[in-house]
Amino acid sequence: MCDSSGVTRHTCAVADDEERAVLVAAAESGDPAAMYIYGDLLRHEDDAVAARQWLERAALAGHADAMQTLAFVLRDAGETTGAVMWLRRAAGHGSDEAMFNLGVIYFHGGAPDIARQWWEHAAAAGNIQAIHNLGTLIGRERAVSGAAEKRE
Repeated sequence: MCDSSGVTRHTCAVADDEERAVLVAAAESGDPAAMYIYGDLLRHEDDAVAARQWLERAALAGHADAMQTLAFVLRDAGETTGAVMWLRRAAGHGSDEAMFNLGVIYFHGGAPDIARQWWEHAAAAGNIQAIHNLGTLIGRERAVSGAAEKRE
């Protein structure tokens, strides 16, 4: 049986129709965690339209992981502006993963200074990937600075 309380990062497997019915009933009753789990389950079943609807409902109800997952769905659909908006909302709810992913989007979008700011926030929250990327970015900045000094 899936327990929607406290589920934040991963969906659980729904073993049978009865468990799925309980999950759907919880989602339809307005449980944000159940909406997120159900939306993510639908996403993994390749039902993109229904997944997006349930993830958006959970995100609008304040579920930070739903916000982040919805951002990935939007990003994959080419809707970068919507993806950034939902990642910012998730980051505002304290999601270090969202902060990290904002850094990735900004870095690949040609804005390393903004990426650095997001990675600093994520690193301060303990995100190991952000710490790694921040260290790599700082190393590159120092290498470029050192090469410039040698040319002068």
